Amino acid sequence: PDSEEANLGNSGVLAIFALLVLIGSNVMSNVPLVLLVSPEIHVFGRYSNFAWLVLSWVSTVAGNLTLVGSVANLIVAEKARTHHELGFREYTRVGAPSTLLLIPATLPVLWWLADTRLGM
Repeated sequence: PDSEEANLGNSGVLAIFALLVLIGSNVMSNVPLVLLVSPEIHVFGRYSNFAWLVLSWVSTVAGNLTLVGSVANLIVAEKARTHHELGFREYTRVGAPSTLLLIPATLPVLWWLADTRLGM
């Protein structure tokens, strides 16, 4: 690979990218993060298709980590308020474990699928 290329075929680079997407999705919400990261996907060179898969998968799942991780979470919490006050802590008690288990468990499967389908 080109020395300027970020090698997502390397598990360490993949883990860092996924972690940054996970954190960013919960700091600024997943949609703004995707809009911010999208123009930079080219740095992954021949791994760009895989980077798109990782970005889409991790940002989608990461939106479940906290109440503010996705605008949809906030909309549901607001609409449900007359029936149940869903707070940040209550949401995170369920969202954090499920998200933090799901992402590491599925990234190897995503990598394998990309490797067999995209020929990384």
